[in-house]
Amino acid sequence: MQTNKTLALLAALTLGAASAQTLASAPTTTAGTTISNTASASFTNPATNTTASTQSNTVTTTVLPRAAFDVTYLGGNDSATTNAPAGAPTEYQRAVLPGTTVSFQYVAVNNGNTTQNIALTSAVTGDVSNVRFYSVSADTNKDGSLSAAEIAAATAITSVTVAPNGDDTTTTAVENNSGTTNFFMVYTVNATAAPKTVVGATPVGTGQEFDGTANVQKTETATDLFFQYSRITVQDSGALIGPRNDADGNGTPQTAPYTDATGNTVTPTASDSQQSNVRAGVTSVTFTNTLQNSGDATDNFTVTSSTAGTVFLTPTGAQVTTSPTTVSITPADGTAAYDVTYTLVGGNLVISGLRAGDSASFQNTIPFSDVTPNVSDTQTTTLTVASANNPERTDTTTNIIRDPGLQFGDNTPSSTAPDAAYNPNPPVQPGATVTFPMQIVNTGGATDTFTVQPTTVTFPVVGGGTVTVPVTYAPDTNCDGVADGTGSTLTLASGAQGCFVATVVVPENATSGTTSPITQTVTTGSGLTSTDTNNTINVQVTNGNVALAKFIQGGNGDTAYAGITAPSGYTTRNEALPGTNLNYAIIAKNNFNAPISNFFVCDSVPMNTTFVSVSGGGLYSTDKGATWSSAAPTSLAAGTPTAQGGEVCVAPAGNILPAGGTFRADFTVRVN
Repeated sequence: MQTNKTLALLAALTLGAASAQTLASAPTTTAGTTISNTASASFTNPATNTTASTQSNTVTTTVLPRAAFDVTYLGGNDSATTNAPAGAPTEYQRAVLPGTTVSFQYVAVNNGNTTQNIALTSAVTGDVSNVRFYSVSADTNKDGSLSAAEIAAATAITSVTVAPNGDDTTTTAVENNSGTTNFFMVYTVNATAAPKTVVGATPVGTGQEFDGTANVQKTETATDLFFQYSRITVQDSGALIGPRNDADGNGTPQTAPYTDATGNTVTPTASDSQQSNVRAGVTSVTFTNTLQNSGDATDNFTVTSSTAGTVFLTPTGAQVTTSPTTVSITPADGTAAYDVTYTLVGGNLVISGLRAGDSASFQNTIPFSDVTPNVSDTQTTTLTVASANNPERTDTTTNIIRDPGLQFGDNTPSSTAPDAAYNPNPPVQPGATVTFPMQIVNTGGATDTFTVQPTTVTFPVVGGGTVTVPVTYAPDTNCDGVADGTGSTLTLASGAQGCFVATVVVPENATSGTTSPITQTVTTGSGLTSTDTNNTINVQVTNGNVALAKFIQGGNGDTAYAGITAPSGYTTRNEALPGTNLNYAIIAKNNFNAPISNFFVCDSVPMNTTFVSVSGGGLYSTDKGATWSSAAPTSLAAGTPTAQGGEVCVAPAGNILPAGGTFRADFTVRVN
């Protein structure tokens, strides 16, 4: 409203040039206001002796515009120190990731007595772009900042209009103007901004400013009205993944070995890996790995596995599915726990909402196939973690599964490895002691136990039948082929070799020839079995003979000859009358430990006798073995007083007499 003011108000407008303000200056008289003033006088009229008065003419003054403005922070306080990002107040400092759009609220201040239209431009420091301004009305949720949706829904502005502080004295109404207008500055920290750098921007206002003579156009500078920079520290994104509780995989701390739910032991290393040396037959191992947000902002992380069929689980072992699972995280700074989510996305594990510096563990069950049984297979799975804030930020770790392996065979001088195909086939005499130096190599990834199992060797023996003898084992600590210990079990570290000596005592009555292959077996504590199945023993022929004895039925002569006992009722001599039959038993014994071939015995009709019969053989010959017949002869030339009669030869089937075997032919003649 229009009012009369004292001249002192006008004098207030003559203060010095505008400078940085914390708030709008005290209200002043609005430009254009007319100030009217009329003097009056009072006196006693001497003519009437009464009080009288009189008025002067009215003097009018029109208040001129005196412009002043500022652009400042909420609450003011811009100064020479705010002319660069480093001097920004705490409320105007943030840390964001490259590519982030930020907003800050500022105040345009009218420090004059006339309405100002303040144009808005900007100054920037560092890798930022796309600075623009929005009315405070764009903040539809009144939270003091602009979201991406609010920015998209609003229209950028290039200036603000600010009425002077207080009442507009040119109107009849009573106003209470603040002399300020709030607005937002929005800009983008470029995706190319280097992590850990500081960038920023400031609004720069241009308006009218009274220079002592007139109101002139003026733009804020670093030394006049000052800048009011915001400060952005460009955050880094980071993702680390490593063994259990050691996300950077450097072994600090190096987690102690642990077991999964099925009993497989997992050993973390200081080289960003974990290894499980499994038993034979294991088809999967569950590892625990830890990832860490090594960046500066809350982030989401995706974990992929190089092994198809990997199953991801929460730290407590619950399988992760496509529906988010909440997991509580204990912050590194010791503050209250908070929740993140574990979700399966495209077969990969996604951990969402992990704060900077914090770690999250997870389990992963990796399938394993024993590609080459008894040979140690090593399967390496690479886990890769990537940051959602910056997918180029990745890290890897490896989970290794190694099954047991062994080599078992003969310890040969020509090789440092066991030779399972080698067969020494030692030539020995009956009654000899045979040794087989055997060698084992642990080709698995862990220390293991190796036990030789009991076995036997079967020998054919003289006289028919077989004898089975045990194979005994004793350790050979220096693998020189000589037993020097006891026991049947060795404990070998990964890659180590160990030796046993197998010992066999050949029976004294073993026949010559090569035994059937000996099956030697080694089992491991990890569940493997290996065999060597081709060692044999070559029993040599002894230096024997063929004993031959002839006995006659009746009489009172000797009843044994050349180690052969006469059949019952037979001796080496008797007496007989003419016309009496003489029954001879001809007995041969093979004293070799091997069969003899081309064997036959022969006898002739004695002088003064006549042939009666011959039996006992499978084959018969009357031409000294030139030809043979399965039919015994029925006649031979008789003996005369001066000469023997015909000869007959008798042989077993095939002319073969087994080792230790005996053969008997019965030959009968009659005394002439």
